[in-house]
Amino acid sequence: MALRVDEISLPQEGPIGGVRLTDLSKWDLVIIKGPNGAGKSTLLRALESPSDANGRVGCIDADGTRVPHAVRGKGVEQSITSVKSADLMREFRSMKEPLALAASVTRDAHKQRLLDDLFKWLTKQQPTAAEAEPHEIQMLTATFIELDRRCGTSPRTIDEYERRGRQLAEGLGRPWQPPPLLPDETRQQYELTLRPTNRHLAGSGDVTRVLNNLKNVLPAEGSQASTLTRRSSAEAELHTLCSEAQLELASTVSTPKDETPADRVRSLRSALVTAREAAQQTIEAMGRLDECRRIALKWMSDPTVDAGAQSSCPVCEQTIDPASVQERLRQKCGDAGPEQQRWSAKRDRLARLDRDLESALSRFDQAAAAVRREHDAYTTAIRSASSELRPATGWDAPVLAAAAPLQRACNEWLTAHGSHATDASVAALSAIRDQAAVQANQLAADDRALNAGLEQSHANFKSLEALGALLALRERLDAIPWTVNVAEVEAQKRRAAQTDLWLSTLGEMSLDLRVHQATAAQRVVDDPEVQERFQRLLQRIARTQPQLAQVTFRGDRLEAGGIDCSDKLSEGQRVLVNIAAVIAVVGKVAGMPAHLPGWIAFDEPTNGLDNESRGAVAEYLGSITLNDLSSQIFIASFENEFSKHLIDHAKRSGRRILEVELPPFVPGQQVLPKRREIQEVA
Repeated sequence: MALRVDEISLPQEGPIGGVRLTDLSKWDLVIIKGPNGAGKSTLLRALESPSDANGRVGCIDADGTRVPHAVRGKGVEQSITSVKSADLMREFRSMKEPLALAASVTRDAHKQRLLDDLFKWLTKQQPTAAEAEPHEIQMLTATFIELDRRCGTSPRTIDEYERRGRQLAEGLGRPWQPPPLLPDETRQQYELTLRPTNRHLAGSGDVTRVLNNLKNVLPAEGSQASTLTRRSSAEAELHTLCSEAQLELASTVSTPKDETPADRVRSLRSALVTAREAAQQTIEAMGRLDECRRIALKWMSDPTVDAGAQSSCPVCEQTIDPASVQERLRQKCGDAGPEQQRWSAKRDRLARLDRDLESALSRFDQAAAAVRREHDAYTTAIRSASSELRPATGWDAPVLAAAAPLQRACNEWLTAHGSHATDASVAALSAIRDQAAVQANQLAADDRALNAGLEQSHANFKSLEALGALLALRERLDAIPWTVNVAEVEAQKRRAAQTDLWLSTLGEMSLDLRVHQATAAQRVVDDPEVQERFQRLLQRIARTQPQLAQVTFRGDRLEAGGIDCSDKLSEGQRVLVNIAAVIAVVGKVAGMPAHLPGWIAFDEPTNGLDNESRGAVAEYLGSITLNDLSSQIFIASFENEFSKHLIDHAKRSGRRILEVELPPFVPGQQVLPKRREIQEVA
């Protein structure tokens, strides 16, 4: 029997205080229950990496001798397998450790980590190249090279610097007296007096702003016209409905010429309401007449009725002449129905016209309001532009020439169209917008003409600055004393070369170890025993999920038909297949003499799964027999239902089961686990 856990002791100063579990070695399955935060993962952390901080683990070997579990790093051959829920739901990252154990490369992995740490330390501690010159000279040299590039092919002399300065000064009409010493700050002050500046026509900024506002504020092509079109369309619809209403009312409503559309609609709607009420009264009267006819017909047709007793109509109380009534009924009785239908149709037409007039008037009002809002906004913009384009003192002639005609056009528009919007007002606005665009372009052209050659002047100024800085920097470099010990520089170069050689060698060794580990791990994956165990375990899942029957385990992925199928599995399926893969490899590790511990820990293996998937995991983990895996299995879970199903299936698989329940953690209180020995197989 491999090394088994018999005792777990947590330190008093740990996250949940001092906890001690004993007599664990005889149990094949240890279930650690408890709510979130109770300390289940803290117990498993002691198994994964025992230390003074995490807790101590006592073990029993095959002879019953007590052995303390070695700390990770000091006894790498005694590492165990710990699998968390996140590992099971992600690909196969949790397989790195068991594969390393099964391939007997845990020592190589430890060496490779040490080599990587040494590589990082050497990289930080030692320069990879010798400094052959002082840092100050290195920095100044880099600046000198950049300035030299900017100077191009021009001569790097004081005479050339003075010639360029005089040329710039003459172009600007300014005096130029070169400074006596180039490194002095006065050189930069002299140069700044020659910096060219942009010139603008007086008033061009204000006028250009007004012109651009007019271009942007006034309507785009067709926008205001479309608003007027909507208003005209709504007005035409109103006119058509009013004519239809007047025709229906037989022209009983007069429409004065100066009456507004709203007043006209109100008059018509009032007349329609009156006519509709009259039609309704007529329909009701005809209904009463029908009732008279019905009773009279009944009286005429019943020979048992005493004529003297029916001398008057019970509905209208008029005297009845049987002979005349019978004749009139014969002539008129069939006419009441159609006449009543005609009046009902007329009433419905009047109601529809009333509704249509109300809707059409609302649309007309909305369109008219939109036209008024836009017209008011344009009127405000034109009035503001007219005020701002009024000539100001000091404006240059081109600015006045651009502002005057546009201000005149704005004033004319306000006089002719300021009160209301029409097609003519829209056309005039478009003309003002186009005129503003033309004048703005002309002012921009005049400004550019005023600054003709300015770009070249700026380039010449930058060239003068670069040449002056280059000459000053050369004097600084020449003035720096530089005494170099050649032997020291050579020794530094040799040390750097040796460090580079060490780094290269360490990198190659680390790479060789990685390749060796990967090759050895792949041999474990391809091992017939591992693959046979994986397939045997997988077939249990395939009984209820046949789509997993063809899945194969490749170490870092799952394949079906030679194609990676990991992303095609549900979370529950991935967890089940991952458990099968882990147990297939751990089963090989557990039987190796070099690997002393024989246990595997699952930390919340169902976290994040649905009820159906949790039940499948409980059945699968609980059904693992000692023939499948002789190692101890530790499982931590906060789900009581999962634990119950796990225990039920584990009983049938013949494992010896111990349940440890942790109470909710309360700071300052002692954690007292409850043990329940569920099944002990003789």
